[in-house]
Amino acid sequence: MDKTEKAITFDNLPQAVATLLSEVRELRSLIETNTTYGGFSPWMDITELCEYLPGHPAKCTVYEWIHSGTIPFHRCGKLFGFFRPEIDKWMIKGGKR
Repeated sequence: MDKTEKAITFDNLPQAVATLLSEVRELRSLIETNTTYGGFSPWMDITELCEYLPGHPAKCTVYEWIHSGTIPFHRCGKLFGFFRPEIDKWMIKGGKR
């Protein structure tokens, strides 16, 4: 047991259970947010990104945005990945189109 945690006794059991349930709900929400996004994976490759964005920009346009740091992206070796929630925030802020 961590030194910052109180021992659970019969008297504080209801509060301990309430805290545990709250934390489980928060974890469930985080897991659902990070594993599904409207029934889709939150991660997109460049082809999926082009289909997702309004105006369906060409891949070469997206590569220009990547090169200039205009669009949020993640790199895994030679591949680029795009996190749907980051792209949505970018579009809300008036992302370059």
